[in-house]
Amino acid sequence: MFENVSKRIKKYFTVSNLTKIIKQRLTTPDLQQIWVLGEITDLKYFTRGKHAYFSLKDENAVISCAFFAGNNRFYSGNLENGMKVFAFGDIDVYAPRGNYQLIVRQIVPAGEGEFALKIKALEEKFKKEGLFDRKRPVPELPETIGLITSKDGAAIKDFLKMAKEVPYLKIILYPSLVQGEDAPATIIEGIKRLNKIDEVEAIVITRGGGSEEDLRCFYDENLVRAIFNSKKPVISAIGHERDVVFTDRVADLRKATPTDAGKFFAESYKKTFQNFKKLTVLLERKMRMWVERNPDEEKIRAFVLRLKSLSESVINSRQQHIDYLNEKLLREIEQVLNDTEQMVKTLSIKIHPRTLLSNFETRVERLFNLEFSLENRLEKIIERKHAKLTENKNKLKVNINENFRLTENRVKALRHRLNPFVFIKDTEKKKEKVEYLKKSLYSNSLAKLKDKEGLIKMFSEKLNDLSPLNVVSRGYAIVKDKEGNILKSANKVNKGDFIEVNLKDGSLDCTVNEINIKER
Repeated sequence: MFENVSKRIKKYFTVSNLTKIIKQRLTTPDLQQIWVLGEITDLKYFTRGKHAYFSLKDENAVISCAFFAGNNRFYSGNLENGMKVFAFGDIDVYAPRGNYQLIVRQIVPAGEGEFALKIKALEEKFKKEGLFDRKRPVPELPETIGLITSKDGAAIKDFLKMAKEVPYLKIILYPSLVQGEDAPATIIEGIKRLNKIDEVEAIVITRGGGSEEDLRCFYDENLVRAIFNSKKPVISAIGHERDVVFTDRVADLRKATPTDAGKFFAESYKKTFQNFKKLTVLLERKMRMWVERNPDEEKIRAFVLRLKSLSESVINSRQQHIDYLNEKLLREIEQVLNDTEQMVKTLSIKIHPRTLLSNFETRVERLFNLEFSLENRLEKIIERKHAKLTENKNKLKVNINENFRLTENRVKALRHRLNPFVFIKDTEKKKEKVEYLKKSLYSNSLAKLKDKEGLIKMFSEKLNDLSPLNVVSRGYAIVKDKEGNILKSANKVNKGDFIEVNLKDGSLDCTVNEINIKER
């Protein structure tokens, strides 16, 4: 198929050839050893003596840069995102990625960039207003939270992967943009809508990592103020560990990544559940110890009431972030205590010798029934396995016979093909076909050669008609000045000038004695 298409498309480039041509066009002297002014962005880290990769940008464009170790080891300063610099170097094309870049040889700081200056001014403004200082408590065990993030990004998957460990947690998603100029407005709208939902106890704003350009929307002043003015506490989890944007600083709680935000709720749930479990076990243990020491039923009831009071006191003294669950926990503890009280009553009956003997006989009978049931199940399993084994055995036998039959047919076909008479006959047919193809190729080649000879003859005649030598052979001459330029007008020479007249069989060296100009 490629051969057919390539015949129709006469001229095309491979990716490598095209990239090579682009590189040749871009690596011209005009784009070598040049100074470029721009603001540093997307710089991951800078260590002198190691390769550094970043971008330079202005308000309209961005260019990738590579500052290799051999060049930056002579640079004594530091590089940071937001710095405005003059970069000296050469334009080059990195073929494996197909992008052009500036190979930086030298850097001269030119001050802070416009974005960095704007961020510093905003930071000072927010600090004076105290926007970064207020931190409200965030409920660790909410029943409903609002989530603002992209519905298609990796952040929502990372967050939900951890948050799903909280079985009762309800999540209300507000899908928003998380990068670009329109992102702050959509996030602000999400904060407003989630604040109107009474059941929402906290709001989580999150997105995965990205370049400095991708995270710029989280420095927006209106977004920062919307988070500060939110009636619900806000958790901000933007980017990676190293990314700390303004939304992280104004939020009531900052988590490094979407995964950490989800883990915050999961670990709080696990911790509270484990504490409740320990408390239940402790209450049951204390109850059993008291029953053993005080068989009097009235004392037991008094102890139950005392334990109930004690449990209420313990739960009421728990940390502030789970106060709103006290009522729910108390109901569950009351149920445990009631069950325990009932257990004590039934225990006094169960420890009676007659009750113990009756229970023992009942359990023995259950063991016999269980043994009988297991025997029946084992017999059925063995029967099923035996039937399956027989079925597989029959299938295997059928497959072996079928394979044997197919192999026998193949051997017969192979014998027929290897028969000398059949082989000779096939060879003769192929020889005849080869002879036919040779004759056909020869006749086609002759026809094409004749066509080409005719074309060559026609083109030769046309070239001969257009040749200057042919014109000279008809009595014309070619006149040149002393520099060898062909003269087309008498106005181009003066008296006494040397001229060369070229004829069919030679040339004449002449001097201009007189000039006659034709009147128009």
